[in-house]
Amino acid sequence: MVAVRSAGVAAAIFLVSVPAIADPNLGSTTPPPSYPPVEIDVGGHVAYTWGSRCTRRATDLVACSNEGGLAGVHGGPRYRVLPFLALGVRGAVSFAGNDETWWQALLTARVLPFPRRYEPLWMGAEGGVVAIAETLESDELGPAKTLTHTAPLFALGLGVNFPVASFLTLGPEVRGFVVPFGAQDYLPDRGTSHETQLGVALGLTATVRVGGPE
Repeated sequence: MVAVRSAGVAAAIFLVSVPAIADPNLGSTTPPPSYPPVEIDVGGHVAYTWGSRCTRRATDLVACSNEGGLAGVHGGPRYRVLPFLALGVRGAVSFAGNDETWWQALLTARVLPFPRRYEPLWMGAEGGVVAIAETLESDELGPAKTLTHTAPLFALGLGVNFPVASFLTLGPEVRGFVVPFGAQDYLPDRGTSHETQLGVALGLTATVRVGGPE
C-alpha cells in the first residue's frame, strides 16, 4: 500500500511539473522579454577599398590606382520577424576623393544570437546594388558630364549595440564588402573603369526602436 501511494505521489508531481518545464514562464511573475518590432538606423561610416581603377586623363594618358577611401552616411528600417532575426533595407551614400559618389541600395538580414530587448551583439548579411556617379570636368576629351557605373554589392557585418535610452541604442559596426564589377566596366573614352573592389567599412550607428513597452 505504501508503494502504491508513493507511486501515485510521484506521478502527480510529474504531471504538475511537465507544464512548467514546457513553459518556463508558467507561474512566474516576470513577463517574457519583449522585442520592439521596428528598428530604424541612422549613422556615418568611413571605408577603404582595394582594387584596380583606371581613369583616362587624355587621349594617350591613363592613370591607375589600387586603393581608395570613402566617407558617408547610411540608414534604413528593419522589422524583427523572429526574436533572433530582423529583415530590412539599407541605403547609403559615400563620397570618394576622386569625384566619385557611391550610392547603395541593399536588402539586409541581421541575426541576433542573444535575443533580448537590447542585444549587445549582431551579425548581418547584405546584398544589393551600388551605383557610382563620376563627375567629369570639361577637358580636351569633351564637355563636363556625369557617368554612372553600376554593379552588385555583397557585405557581411558585425556590430555591438549599447542602450542610451529606452528607445535608443548607439554602437560601432564593421563591414567587409565586395563589388564584383568584372569585365563589364570597360575603360571608356572618358572617365574611370573599375575591376572588382574589396573593402572594409567602420561605422557608428544610432538605432531607434519603435513598438514594445518602454
